[in-house]
Amino acid sequence: MNRKASRLLVVPLVAILAAFAGGCGGDDGDGGGSEEATEAIAEEFTDADVAATIEVEMKEFEFVPMDAKGPAGVDEVVTPNTGEVEHELQLFKSDLDPGSLTVDSADNKADTAPLGERLFEAFAEPGETDSVIADLEPGTYAMICNIAGHYVAGMWGSLTIK
Repeated sequence: MNRKASRLLVVPLVAILAAFAGGCGGDDGDGGGSEEATEAIAEEFTDADVAATIEVEMKEFEFVPMDAKGPAGVDEVVTPNTGEVEHELQLFKSDLDPGSLTVDSADNKADTAPLGERLFEAFAEPGETDSVIADLEPGTYAMICNIAGHYVAGMWGSLTIK
């Protein structure tokens, strides 16, 4: 499937993923935001609104680049999964060090409450790509993969928007 066609599937895909996010590292009462917020971001903008594309590759167990950068405004955040297992990119507007979160030993996930509300989540199976279109304000954002064990393995980073 070409990239343009895959973007047309983002809104339905985000809606489907939001319904199953509990099993895929989504919001589980840890302060991570809401599925509704993710859907609203995806539905609010179209390809015509996109001023820039920011690509963050997901693989075992890192984001590349770990310290992404992009311009302020309506951006498409593209997250190809080049790894062999599923990954997600949860984005939070926060100045906190994304590698400093505590981990719940019961579920092996990071406590995202200190980061505040999750802005969105992109999720992709191995070999697939997800993308989200969002209006990003200047500032620092924390990126984490909160699928059990991924954060602990080092799957976190930052996004700086100028």
